[in-house]
Amino acid sequence: MIETCLLAFNRSQQYRNISLIKVVERVGFQSSGIGLGWINLPLNGLIGGHIIAQALSLGISFVKVLGHIPQKWSSRFSKQTLARFIDFPVHSLPAVTLEQFSRHLPIFIIAWFLDQETTGQYGLAYRMLSLPESIVGAGVAQIFYQQLSHKYQRLLPVKNYIFRIWGGLFLVGIVPFTLVMFFGQPLFEFTFGEPWSQAGEIAQILSPMILLMFINTPTTATFTVFRKQHLGLIFNAIIFISRITTLTTGMIYWNLTSALEIFVMAEICLMIGYNILLLHVVKRWESNRDDVGPI
Repeated sequence: MIETCLLAFNRSQQYRNISLIKVVERVGFQSSGIGLGWINLPLNGLIGGHIIAQALSLGISFVKVLGHIPQKWSSRFSKQTLARFIDFPVHSLPAVTLEQFSRHLPIFIIAWFLDQETTGQYGLAYRMLSLPESIVGAGVAQIFYQQLSHKYQRLLPVKNYIFRIWGGLFLVGIVPFTLVMFFGQPLFEFTFGEPWSQAGEIAQILSPMILLMFINTPTTATFTVFRKQHLGLIFNAIIFISRITTLTTGMIYWNLTSALEIFVMAEICLMIGYNILLLHVVKRWESNRDDVGPI
């Protein structure tokens, strides 16, 4: 529901509201997670921090959205709009919900097989690596969505624009993520202290995957713009199943390191497949632009 509000704000160019919600979500997650962690419950700190951050963001989103609802609401217009964009609640809403739960699935699986201390190590590594994606990547994503919608409505080419977004984010992320990939353990020991050495090791394993996520974050809106939300739902279901399978298999037959390595390799393969399908949809649309009408 938060994503729905963000898309509405983006469409009406209310970038201040978008920034406010993103900042509240990120700061709320970090501060509440740390605060709950002080009572020596790392797992509750991670999960509780996410719940608190989502609740705060959702509350602000509703307040801002309600302030922009017209006083006179046409029921006919509402029915027409619902019929036109029925794919969003049918496909996009389940896809976003599944993606949000799937993103935190590793925390539950690690906690199930190991202890809370190891879960906290993974949580710190993931939080630190995902900061660029949450702040920079998500910010670019809002602008990308509006620009892509503009190009789609006017039947303008979009493939090169997608490649420029990928290329720009790659240049921004390649240096820091490469440093973490090779020097994650000493960096985490220096920044957080020796007790967090394992978090640095985990960060080294996760960094290639998080780099690709950072690059891909904006362009995930492409299927929504092109009214292919069902493809996003299918891929999110595949990713959900893959994460359960890779992590549980690795934990049962090997150890945490092997499980994370298998998990990362599977994620990279799925992201590559996702982008190949995305480019196929875009290429097919561009080749038939004369027969495609605006949104």
